[in-house]
Amino acid sequence: MEKKFDYIEEVETFLRRLRDGVLVFTSKATELRYLNRPSPFDNLLQYGLKTMSLSDCLNNALNAYSRARQEMEKKYMAKECHEWIQLAWLNGAIQEGQGLTKKLEECKAENIRMQQELADLSAKYLEKERLLEGFETKYGLDGKNKKS
Repeated sequence: MEKKFDYIEEVETFLRRLRDGVLVFTSKATELRYLNRPSPFDNLLQYGLKTMSLSDCLNNALNAYSRARQEMEKKYMAKECHEWIQLAWLNGAIQEGQGLTKKLEECKAENIRMQQELADLSAKYLEKERLLEGFETKYGLDGKNKKS
């Protein structure tokens, strides 16, 4: 059976990736203009219809999503956010950010540090082994002097 698409999961993943710097908005996000349609849960007279940048439209949808309390409203707003997210991807208004590059560089640095620490500990271990062998040989504890 085919898994049903989960708009809420997609929006949560999108928000996490934005917070982590994995995704960033490009200049197109502020250049592209759209008629921002209010959700059926907003007061149209108070909210009004106006053209806004794509990033503002997406931001409004994400804010409405985060304000949603009832499950039906949350699902509706998640689908609305999905449409704005797809539009942003299609227009090049979102791209992979430096978050991944920064994390990769941090991991590489940590890897180098851990390799050096491993080399240092291995050298210390070998030195202790050498000292132990010398001690065993000197005091006849090397297992060669067994009593019959």
